[in-house]
Amino acid sequence: MTVYSTGCPKCKILVKKLQQKEIPFELVDDEETVMKIASTNCIQSVPFVEYKGNVYLFEEIIKLINAM
Repeated sequence: MTVYSTGCPKCKILVKKLQQKEIPFELVDDEETVMKIASTNCIQSVPFVEYKGNVYLFEEIIKLINAM
């Protein structure tokens, strides 16, 4: 699981939730990299997550994490 983040409040919530559930993840917080990936995938907000070949926005990944 790769988390793309800018350090915003939602990003911090997502990282904390992943840590609490002990779900391993890679954090990408380099703004240039985050913007490039977001632009390529037509994503307009952070955080977003790449997981098993799919890209999830904040609300979607929170639901997925809660189901784990």
